[in-house]
Amino acid sequence: MEPLSRKELAEIVERDLPGHELASEETHPEDAPASEADEPGVDIAALRQKFLGEGATDDSAGLDALTTPVNEHDYLVAVRPKDAGGDPFDEKARPKAVVVSGRDKRVVGRQG
Repeated sequence: MEPLSRKELAEIVERDLPGHELASEETHPEDAPASEADEPGVDIAALRQKFLGEGATDDSAGLDALTTPVNEHDYLVAVRPKDAGGDPFDEKARPKAVVVSGRDKRVVGRQG
């Protein structure tokens, strides 16, 4: 399944949430240096033994099932009201999160 374009997301938001539009995308500088880790973290097996006790086993297979996305075709996008005033402290004018289903091509969840 192909990912939804920004235009398709805008059309879905316009259809399902009248009076709202996609919030502008934040741009990140391409030349920003990547930060390096200070030092490596503690071994996960040592942490399991410390916090779960001696009988703790390596249950990484169970963790894989938890990290598998329920629907990898969903998008989390920010929307804002079209008639939002210029007051940044107005709660109704702030962007809100919306979940768009890539399979159904509709809004399936929203914040506030």
